[in-house]
Amino acid sequence: MSVEIATRGAVEGIVKALHLSDESSLAGILETLGSSSVADTIINEVFARVHAKMDLACAHTILTDLVWKAQDLLKEGKIEQGFFQRVVDIAYQDVPTEEPVEIVSFGIIPIFKVQNRFSVMFVKQSERAVWGFPKGKPALGESPEETAVRELREETALEAELIGGIDPFRVPMNVPGRVFGRQFSKCIVCFPAFVRGEPMLDHKELKEYVVVSLSLKGLRNSRLNGYKPWKGYFRSLIKKIRG
Repeated sequence: MSVEIATRGAVEGIVKALHLSDESSLAGILETLGSSSVADTIINEVFARVHAKMDLACAHTILTDLVWKAQDLLKEGKIEQGFFQRVVDIAYQDVPTEEPVEIVSFGIIPIFKVQNRFSVMFVKQSERAVWGFPKGKPALGESPEETAVRELREETALEAELIGGIDPFRVPMNVPGRVFGRQFSKCIVCFPAFVRGEPMLDHKELKEYVVVSLSLKGLRNSRLNGYKPWKGYFRSLIKKIRG
């Protein structure tokens, strides 16, 4: 097999594994690349492919999955420190070292409509005690809206119809400390949507849910610890929905 064919096969394999979130295949390819003379060429091509399909923050989010898996292999002694560092440097080559790498996740603000009554569903993550909304990382080639709708379906079994005419809510977050020797920032973007179905939680992701009246009074009385940062946005959302 020629080097060119092998290189192309490795690139396709990594891109496919990133698209499918196939950690096992990704680990196998990276472990093999650790001793390859064309490893840098392959990782650079993966970088180019991902950036061709996604905007900057989404591309960084996808490539961070690659770096996390490389770090796992490093800890297991399956790749060398030098190769791991090259993966990091290539993955974030477009971000100056003194600037944070921006990553992103997308979610849905699930709104139930029964006749002229509206309610909103909050969820609590399995690993955290903060109330919020179903969300997750983009898959390779997905739009933000597609990611949000897919994550809602996977985590709650609900289907969504996005509400037009109002911007999504954005929650910027600083990630404390340094990861892979780099500083990161994260933005959570949530789209309001009418939802249908009966919530059935994926308990690997979500611990519980609660549905409350979509009104400032109802939200205030709910005492949800994730509500306050959303107050101004909910005021505009309620006005938009109720006309």
